[in-house]
Amino acid sequence: MLEKLYEILEKVIESKGLKLYDIELLKENDEMLLRISLYKKGGVNLQDCENITNLISPLLDVECQELENYTLEVSSPGLERVLKKERHFLLSKNDLIQIKMNDKSTIKGILKDFKDNILSVEVKDSKDSKTLQIPLSECKKVKTFFEFNS
Repeated sequence: MLEKLYEILEKVIESKGLKLYDIELLKENDEMLLRISLYKKGGVNLQDCENITNLISPLLDVECQELENYTLEVSSPGLERVLKKERHFLLSKNDLIQIKMNDKSTIKGILKDFKDNILSVEVKDSKDSKTLQIPLSECKKVKTFFEFNS
């Protein structure tokens, strides 16, 4: 079902200058919730969400009739978003990320690439920077990280 939704929605959303970040189909209080997360460099705003909702709602009613009595929620994944799927990593290239490793250590750096389940992360210390190659299998949790400048 989710693959069908990706196929239907991805091109429509991209035609409006946004990316389809994720789709979740959840059951909440005996109701189905279809959560669509959008991505755009610089951020997704309320108008983006409203425009996409108005665009895809009738499309879903026609193309996915097996979805009955569902609530459609269109939103941004947020500033600090968990990276799980390949598309998440690829959309987050050059973003600051925080990695919680399986050994409980934490690494912060710039995601330079993601290929074959390996993260290329540029980390800086007080003197220089280096690029680490980190297998995804060694990561407990990876998310984008937002630093507030004081």
